[in-house]
Amino acid sequence: MPRGVLSADEKAAGTIIARYVGGTVVPRDVPGAPDGTHDLDIALPDGSVIAVEVTSARESKLLSIYATAFGKRWEAPSLSAHWQVAFESGKALDVPRLAAGVVPHLELLEKRGVTEAGTLTSDAWRSAGEDVVSAFQQITELGATYVRRWNEGRVPFPG
Repeated sequence: MPRGVLSADEKAAGTIIARYVGGTVVPRDVPGAPDGTHDLDIALPDGSVIAVEVTSARESKLLSIYATAFGKRWEAPSLSAHWQVAFESGKALDVPRLAAGVVPHLELLEKRGVTEAGTLTSDAWRSAGEDVVSAFQQITELGATYVRRWNEGRVPFPG
């Protein structure tokens, strides 16, 4: 699609996500945006933003990773909330290893009150404590690029 025009898939994905989380779709890959800009944001009422990149169903390697990641429910009863675990789509990923290995590190983040990691500044990392820094470094070694506490009460995602 031309830059600044959301494809039908991008519009549909944005609409579905926005309805589910109670946000508003904001196109980002618009004229004048730098190369590599993600397709859209979902702006949430609390001021936070979810970045969304919609990929083509023709990307079989990526679809295989997504099928493994989202084709089953990954239980972690020791966690008090769901966590969003993001990964770089162009890289090979061992999803079962990531899912199993990330839990103890997320437990630590929960204990320390950290709700997201991956976009913190170096000052924020220093104030978070060495154990939190170490936990996120180990999470990235498993293949994740970002983690975010998603919701309280372990309410399951539909599906």
